[in-house]
Amino acid sequence: MCLATFSMVSAVGKGDVLGLQDNVASLATLIAVERTREAKYMAEKSEQPAPKKEAPSLASILGGAADTPKNPATTVPDDEVSTIPAMLMTMPLMMLGDELTTPMLGRMFERIHHYGTTTSQRALPLALAMHSMSRPDQALAAALHRMAHHTDTACAFNAIVALGFLGAGTADAHVAQTIKSLRMYYRSSATHLAAVRLAHGMLHMGKGLVGLHPVHRDGKVPRPRAIGGLLVALTSLLSHETFIDGDYLMLFPMALAMTPRSVITVDRQLNPVGAEVRVGQKIDVVGLSGTPRKIAGFQVHKSPVLMGLGSLAEVVSEEYTPVTTKHEGVVLVSGAGQIQEEDVE
Repeated sequence: MCLATFSMVSAVGKGDVLGLQDNVASLATLIAVERTREAKYMAEKSEQPAPKKEAPSLASILGGAADTPKNPATTVPDDEVSTIPAMLMTMPLMMLGDELTTPMLGRMFERIHHYGTTTSQRALPLALAMHSMSRPDQALAAALHRMAHHTDTACAFNAIVALGFLGAGTADAHVAQTIKSLRMYYRSSATHLAAVRLAHGMLHMGKGLVGLHPVHRDGKVPRPRAIGGLLVALTSLLSHETFIDGDYLMLFPMALAMTPRSVITVDRQLNPVGAEVRVGQKIDVVGLSGTPRKIAGFQVHKSPVLMGLGSLAEVVSEEYTPVTTKHEGVVLVSGAGQIQEEDVE
């Protein structure tokens, strides 16, 4: 499983079409083998004779149930060593920055949801969460809501938590209403209520001022530490029983992907300064000649500025010049006089 994760993560953001095709073919082969193994297991289980029910003894009736013989536990297929969850969760990482492959990924996940094995269906909500981290989408939220009503407890648990990853730090009203309905539906199940509380807390992360972003706001440059932290957190959710018992501490690496949804400008002494910031919706300028604007419908504010979903910011102040090329989070700026003195030196 670790080898599959490392091989898939090594191709993050590269846009390698041939490598993607090889990984999809390998995933299809693994799912076919898993389906054959599950069908063989179910056939063997159906051929076994049903255990005979013995009449209850007087001791069991009076409280001596410990002396009653129990049926042996049935052997289930081992899903922990399967590489399917790792390949599913890292598949969206290979398509970072490419919006054209998003519909293709959605169709592939839909086929896996309908015709996949138990292992793939359990990991599918986590893969959808990795694909749209802190980017709430109504269609995706509806799909996770349907998965949250799955008869398999692990699949439903992962789908509820994936709703929290989907709207992490956005306080989206649609996702909040979905989580509220799930809380009423599973009010008598302690396992599902734990997932609902976790998803609700992630939805309102930082009171809407913090989000989970595996890539920078331009959507092109990945953040390796953030991706590693998210993979650790999502992998710990594959076994919901051990996660509830004590593996919930594995959520702490998720902090590597937390970034503020605001732009704060500071000087060389890290003192906050009020620089003018242009905020608007981002535009794809690939293939355009000249130096076109990267944002449209912009408004000029003074920092700090809260960023919306899909927004970009540019520091356009005449008094301060940004030192970094990425205008997100904490931006270091320098005054005009400081830049001239440094150029002279």
